[in-house]
Amino acid sequence: QKLRLNLQMERNLFVMYLLNQINTVEKAYISDTTYNQYGLKVYSAHFDNKGNLVVKFMVANNSYGKLTKIPKLKITVKDSKKNVVASFKKNSYTINVNSYKSKSYTISIPKSSLKKNKDKIDVRTCTFTISGKDADAKL
Repeated sequence: QKLRLNLQMERNLFVMYLLNQINTVEKAYISDTTYNQYGLKVYSAHFDNKGNLVVKFMVANNSYGKLTKIPKLKITVKDSKKNVVASFKKNSYTINVNSYKSKSYTISIPKSSLKKNKDKIDVRTCTFTISGKDADAKL
């Protein structure tokens, strides 16, 4: 029974890879960010079963104090031809990252916000840009 479950999981992962075109890169680390700053980096993206674009990103806090929110968070997705295929904006994104730590977060960009059909978006060749204003910190 355990062997069957592992085979089924491997088969599901393979099917997910073909259907969702998973894009993965290295995560953000504290050593990658400037002292007394925070860093944002998208490290994974794929389409879920409903057609939403699921984006995972890492917040690295290289300062003293807890980060509680990121003002004006923006994620832009461009295809290989440099056309914007999806974007996400939020005036204030709530986070909770302790000083000198990093934490990952997940955002789902709704299918309705995509500027192209999901079948025409190849996530493996897309460029993800993430930005935010100075994060609010609590000491």
